Amino acid sequence: RPPVHPTAWKFWCFCFPNIFGRHHLHLITMLSVEKCPDKVFHVKSRRGKIVRIVREHYVRDDIYCQSKTCNVCKHTNPVLPTAADTNHYLVVDLETLVTFLELFEQPEFNNMIVPQTILTEIQERGSLKVLGRIRDVVNDTRRNSIIFINENFSSTFTERSHQSIEERNQTAVIKVAAWYQSHLDPKSNIHVVFVSENDAVLERAAKEAKVKTQKLGQYVQNYLPKYPDLYELYESLATLAEQDEAAEGSAPTGYEEYKPDDVLDSGVKSGMFYRGKIQVGRHGSDEAWVRIDEKAALGKDILIPDKICRNRAFHGDIVAVELLDRRFWTNSGDDESADQPCGKVVGVFQRNWRSYVCTIQEEDVQNAKGDKMEWVVAVPWDFRIPKIRIKTRQTKEIGNCRIVVRVDRWDADSNYPQGHYVRTLGEIGKLETEMQVLMQENGIQYSPFSQHMLSELPEHTPEKPWAPSPEEISKRRDCRSWRVFSIDPLGSQDIDDALSVNVLPNGNYELGCHIADVTAFVAEGSLLDAEAQARSTSVYLSDRRIDMLPALLSERLCSIRERQDRYAMSCIWTFDKDANVLDTWYGRTVINSKYEFHYQQAQDIIDDSSPEQRKKLGAEYNAVRNDMLIMRDLFRILRDRRLAKGALELESVEIKFNLDQDKKIVGLKTKQELEVNAMIAEYMILANCYVAKFIYQHFPESALLRRHPLPRNDSFQEMIRLAQLKGFKIDTTSNKALAQSLSKAVLAGDETFNRLLKSLATLAMAEAEYFSTGSFEKHDFYHYGLAAEFYTHFTSPIRRYADVLVHRQLLAALEGRQPSLNNSSLQSVAEHINEKHRQAKQVQRDSTDLFEVLYFREHPDVVEDSVIFSFRKNGFLVYIPKFGLKSPVNLRDNDGKMLIPLDANGAEGVTDFEILSDSNRMLVKTSRGGSNYVDALDHVSVRIRVQESRAHLPPLKFDLVKFGAKSGEPLALVDGKSAINLKQAVLQDQKASAEEEAESLRRKLIVPEYLQTEESHSFYALADRFASLSLDDVEVPGGAAKAAKAKPSSKFVLEAELESSLKVEKAPPFLRQTRGKRTFQSEQLQIALAQAGQLRHHDALKITGALDEEDDYDEDYDEDAPYEPVGSKKLSEVPGSQKSGSKQPPSNTSSSSAAPEATPKKAFTPFKARGFGSSDTSASSTPAAQAPEAAPNKAFTPFKARGFPSDASSQSSSSTAMFAGGHATREQAIARGEAVSNDKLADKAIGDKYRDTIKKAEQDLKAKTFQAFKAKKRY
Repeated sequence: RPPVHPTAWKFWCFCFPNIFGRHHLHLITMLSVEKCPDKVFHVKSRRGKIVRIVREHYVRDDIYCQSKTCNVCKHTNPVLPTAADTNHYLVVDLETLVTFLELFEQPEFNNMIVPQTILTEIQERGSLKVLGRIRDVVNDTRRNSIIFINENFSSTFTERSHQSIEERNQTAVIKVAAWYQSHLDPKSNIHVVFVSENDAVLERAAKEAKVKTQKLGQYVQNYLPKYPDLYELYESLATLAEQDEAAEGSAPTGYEEYKPDDVLDSGVKSGMFYRGKIQVGRHGSDEAWVRIDEKAALGKDILIPDKICRNRAFHGDIVAVELLDRRFWTNSGDDESADQPCGKVVGVFQRNWRSYVCTIQEEDVQNAKGDKMEWVVAVPWDFRIPKIRIKTRQTKEIGNCRIVVRVDRWDADSNYPQGHYVRTLGEIGKLETEMQVLMQENGIQYSPFSQHMLSELPEHTPEKPWAPSPEEISKRRDCRSWRVFSIDPLGSQDIDDALSVNVLPNGNYELGCHIADVTAFVAEGSLLDAEAQARSTSVYLSDRRIDMLPALLSERLCSIRERQDRYAMSCIWTFDKDANVLDTWYGRTVINSKYEFHYQQAQDIIDDSSPEQRKKLGAEYNAVRNDMLIMRDLFRILRDRRLAKGALELESVEIKFNLDQDKKIVGLKTKQELEVNAMIAEYMILANCYVAKFIYQHFPESALLRRHPLPRNDSFQEMIRLAQLKGFKIDTTSNKALAQSLSKAVLAGDETFNRLLKSLATLAMAEAEYFSTGSFEKHDFYHYGLAAEFYTHFTSPIRRYADVLVHRQLLAALEGRQPSLNNSSLQSVAEHINEKHRQAKQVQRDSTDLFEVLYFREHPDVVEDSVIFSFRKNGFLVYIPKFGLKSPVNLRDNDGKMLIPLDANGAEGVTDFEILSDSNRMLVKTSRGGSNYVDALDHVSVRIRVQESRAHLPPLKFDLVKFGAKSGEPLALVDGKSAINLKQAVLQDQKASAEEEAESLRRKLIVPEYLQTEESHSFYALADRFASLSLDDVEVPGGAAKAAKAKPSSKFVLEAELESSLKVEKAPPFLRQTRGKRTFQSEQLQIALAQAGQLRHHDALKITGALDEEDDYDEDYDEDAPYEPVGSKKLSEVPGSQKSGSKQPPSNTSSSSAAPEATPKKAFTPFKARGFGSSDTSASSTPAAQAPEAAPNKAFTPFKARGFPSDASSQSSSSTAMFAGGHATREQAIARGEAVSNDKLADKAIGDKYRDTIKKAEQDLKAKTFQAFKAKKRY
């Protein structure tokens, strides 16, 4: 029943009865739909015009209250609860809801009625993020809240008459409260509470609506007295609303104001700015990285070098970045010749602010002034987040506690962001507090399941245990007689998978994978389903488990327990003896698991090494073992096939903690992988692949699958470098090539090497994610790690909500119906599940880190063997294979004091060390005057200790104990052949340092190709100027002299343009005119190099592409000629440049001294318009007015466009051509016998000694420049 005009609806029903149906006419006639006065308002268009908009508005009388206590309304699915659950409904005015929205987002605020008027006003204000947050609160089915469509309801619609918009909206909200108060039955024992912070509004509501009115603080105290943290949050938000105090002090901070949004959008589109997510290092580094969308054009992520350049951006913000001058770029990684782009943040598109766990700064706690409101500094638990200033009167009470803080703003004149206190988690150092910190920091905020959710579960008591109903069993395949068993980790309670195998009469095998049927207990759309979707996954911490489903389901009714009938979803294959799948069956079953095994028990049965298991199973032992052997044989074939396709087997160390009853750590061990672990995993992978393909075939646009994107190639650099040190080549072109390379990279007698490589490969992997197939192309479905074309999660519905959705899709496919979620809805749910899975993984890692700290704090003298895998300026990074830990070992403290123990090298005392530039070797100097060396992949002994911290999770630190830990032998001495090799390494290191210095000078001289210029020196403006001037260059009868007289200003205008081009920070491309078409050439690099004076004539031609294969410029090229760099002066300052009245320097070439007496008419040469030399060598040094009368007519030579002479006499000289618009030739520079550049330091550093190195670097730079311009379509 749409709210449209009845006459219009009748017309459509009458004209199209097949679509709308004539029977609707009677309903429309009975439906009371009235037209209200039109809504008229004016808006400004993009072109600045004022547009009048008229909207028709209709109201109706069939909008219901959605209350379960109402017997008048005909609603089918009411939301607001009865008196058994609450005694009031809550209505809040607009300003209070917006100002204290964070308070209303707390789970304790329920039973809210949000009028449509509020949402409309927020949308018109443009606060879409606030609107989304309010909708999230209302859409949460656990909150029992609704949006009431009061603007289209005849009883609550409010017309505007001589009122402001604010007054009219206040009246509309009050009218909603009044209607509910009069509509609800007084016997329901439910009243309406109207909340506002405005006294005048409260007075109006009490008078007009006859409802109970309260301020928000009073409401929290009266209706939510059990939650004192809510009132503290209210006070913080109220203080923030009342006061807008500036940051402490007025000293400049160095931060810049953000640019307007329209400027940022335009800058991103034009390539001036780059958009991306900023990521700060996890251990408090000042550096940050921005991963940009235009990475293909720029080539690399952008480094934000310090906090000033970060410009108040938080970790995870979507920011706009402007590149810095190339002189301030750095060298990235081990490639010393590669420039790392650096930039600064100039704006923020989207904030990533959240609730942060903080600790009050200790000095603020000591200086607290009692109950007075005061500003204090809170230090976030996360190293990546800056300190936050908050105002509180509870400094002493919360000074030794972990608290939750939210950020409100960060002004450019403030050193710290400003926020407010939310709540207290607990006392610092207590285990429960620290676990709450981990969950809060990772967004895991689970409360106990409500009674409404638990009421949806079936009854299960000792007196009346649950059992499958005969009716349900009749709808399923009965497999209770099969020998089904489960194999899980020791102590598992949530058992969601089991296996079975039957030998068929023809010798084939029927192997079943049986998965717990959660959908039989969790109905779609129920409260329990909403809670499961909100949690999305069970979270496994070191000392606890946070279930996705109530324990009654996860540990009992759904869990496949021994000797219990259970519902299941089964995937049953028919295999031949070669593990070929002949047939597959999917469907609902009922099973009875005969045995529960943990991994070690199953492995003992397969190996026939456990008399205990033989005795326990008795006569069934041989049958069970035979089933496992069949599974093992089939598994080996299946795994080999999958690995042959390119599946990866990577390294990950899982640490388990042994806890006593008080949750104190009594032991630590690593998980041991058995063959039976891989066997179970293989069958789970097989089931996931088959189900994925099946649901995709039925729902190609809305199947829930899981994809694993290809990793970034640069992520493998560390692994490739280490493998090369031992002579192995790692091929990362595909997953198959990578798997084969890793399998071959094995050192005899050192299994740590291969484990380290696999560990680094694991870190390089991208993150797998769920998705809806309608949102991606088919070629993006691929799972890189498993080498699977289709993959999903089907086998763990007890602990993963994605598996529940897949079960529902599988049932829909089997029943021939469409699933309830379309592509867009499913993709939205998939993104939510992905985020929850990321949070669960991170909190699990943090939990492991916390318990490692607790363990090593109790065991401070643990010394372990480790492997060096990378060197740094202050030490090296090591990998401890026993615990899978990676951490730096610092060899100097912050004051420069050496931290190497005297006996680290046995009797040879260590006095100093030096890291060689190739990052693969460290030179160690001994007290006896000798030298030793340490190579990458050498073993060292390290001591593990805890570095205490009050505000953060205490990190583990590694201290060097001794070198050569594995063999126990001292370091290799530098003598004999080793001394020669080391000497060569040192010389190579010194040479690399000199080359680095030369490269640094070169970078400072070359104008930055990415630096954005001012409008006066704009790239586009200058190119357009060249275009217009080149079109003015026409042929004038009477020769060159007459042409110059006809256009005396063109040359000087262009001269000034070229002088300006030498000053702009982004060198312009030249305009090339050919056959009437104008095209741009990316000659920016040539201009830059010519200014810097780092290329000889021949080199410049080769790098810029001016030297073609068919043009022989090497004929008279003198390789041993002296090198003369050219400076970057203006034209007027260059000695020998042609100016009016200037005296020409003598020329040492025959062509310039003996000019022909007559000059015939020349062909059109457009390059004169650009100020370059003419077709002969004398033309570049002689003005057009003084040109000889006759000269041979020459063909068109495009290389003159670049300002280079083309005859053999000019090419025979080896000094660099003077790049000053064609007014000073290379011959004149030779005649002067001096270098044009005044930068003697650059002349000395960039000489013949490093010519080849510089040439190669410039060729690389040219290639990158071309790629950048090609991507930006500027050529």
